[in-house]
Amino acid sequence: MLVFVLKELYHGPSPDGLFESAERYFSSRLGRPLTGLGRKLHDGWLNPNGQRWSIALNDDGVVGFAHAKPEGGGLRVTLLYLSGRHNNADNGLKLVERLVRGERFVLASGIMLSPPPGELGVAMQRAGWTRLPRERRVLLFREAGLARPPVIEGYRVRRLRPVDAKVLALIQAAAYHGSPDALVYPALADPVDSEKMLDDCLAGTFGKPLPQSCLIVQRRDGLTAGFIVSTVEEGREPLGFVVTVAVRPPQRGKGLGRLLMSHALAGYTAAGLAGSSLQVSVANRAAAALYESLGYRVTATETAYRLDGESI
Repeated sequence: MLVFVLKELYHGPSPDGLFESAERYFSSRLGRPLTGLGRKLHDGWLNPNGQRWSIALNDDGVVGFAHAKPEGGGLRVTLLYLSGRHNNADNGLKLVERLVRGERFVLASGIMLSPPPGELGVAMQRAGWTRLPRERRVLLFREAGLARPPVIEGYRVRRLRPVDAKVLALIQAAAYHGSPDALVYPALADPVDSEKMLDDCLAGTFGKPLPQSCLIVQRRDGLTAGFIVSTVEEGREPLGFVVTVAVRPPQRGKGLGRLLMSHALAGYTAAGLAGSSLQVSVANRAAAALYESLGYRVTATETAYRLDGESI
């Protein structure tokens, strides 16, 4: 029989073996190495710094855990892992329930939840979670020829600088206000959280930044009309990953999103990367159509879940 408690009520040793098992499990599921995940979990366990944990215990010790952190006024479950025969939807939901009480909303990415996806998805929806599917799209340069970036009269593209982050955060928040992508990543639509997100991206928190594909498009009078931020996605074939691309709402319809994407793709090619990847909400059809026209193809659908306050 399992007991589900918050970490604060547990006084045993750090479950390092379970953290290493989780690193192997999710590396296999994603098809790319998550080197250092076990170490990051160990460090977070010893120095929570706002992070939250729940654990599943039996007579043998810790056999499962859920990890979460505050985000955008709510909570994001970043990882849920249960070992062996304990890995099922019922146990997974019980672990999460220990974390989420009293929160305004809770988010979770299905790819980082270890119970079988079909079983877990049904159980989560029965418990009041909303399913938010997202497409992973990939463009491989060996399969798709790249057109020369377009020229748009009155606009120029330059490299992004860290000092730009405050202005870019306002643009991003305006661009993603009401967007289905902001349901999964609320920071996109919040100016304060957007600035921190951009600072972290440029500092390498979410992967190695790619300066030649972190770009701004400016109007002739100096107005910043949009931007794109890219990192390197490590794997069998390293890819340029589009973290975010945003255009001021009044500047839409001029082809600036395509301009930014085209220049970023040229930067990936120059860096010797095999191609590019990104994620987009299935409901964001305008963005998906742009990516489709550039040569991106859907390689997987990854499900996120959201639980709002009235259901918690």
